[in-house]
Amino acid sequence: MSGCAIVIPAFNEQETIGGVVRDLAPTAPVIVVDDASTDGTAEAATTAGAIVVRLGGNCGYGHAVDAGFREAVARGFRYVVTADGDGQHDAGEVSEFVRIVSDGEAELAIGIRPHTLHFVERICAWYARAAFGVRDPLCGLKAYDLRFYEDYGGFDQRRSVGTELMTFALRRGARWTQRPITLHERRDGTSRFYTGLRANVRILRSLWALLRVR
Repeated sequence: MSGCAIVIPAFNEQETIGGVVRDLAPTAPVIVVDDASTDGTAEAATTAGAIVVRLGGNCGYGHAVDAGFREAVARGFRYVVTADGDGQHDAGEVSEFVRIVSDGEAELAIGIRPHTLHFVERICAWYARAAFGVRDPLCGLKAYDLRFYEDYGGFDQRRSVGTELMTFALRRGARWTQRPITLHERRDGTSRFYTGLRANVRILRSLWALLRVR
């Protein structure tokens, strides 16, 4: 395997995904996983130049991320950077995460968001910091060496696949780094994947992944 791909899970992001793909395409090939959107997300991503994986049903963020990883492995990529489809992640910082793994500086790179975490997120972050030194385990901007993904072999897709893979890589002694990132205001409302109770449930499942992955 060689090279790095950028994986973007997307659900009903027609208004933003094209611009996100165009911003990131000069850095690395972009794989957009359309989680059974009901708008023109897949078409907008395709027009912008992304590799598009369409899921047959709305399966959620974790399943979409895993599908993107599988596509990256199938296409022979060695590294993956995950980013959001709503324009919050800065294209220059995504490019830096691509560089970190592609140049061999680290096998795992984790973003640190600037805003104050919600209460449930703080619990998860407290454990990750105590156990590994990781300040923001739930940040969506991460970079991975896909060899850890292949070695792990399978995920509970109800949880945060990124948190699970991060934990596995850390416990396997991955060379890693963490970097502060900026967050742009979302271009089109709130998160399509998780809000309110669903967001808290996802975070608790991520905490369970931190605790159980060996």
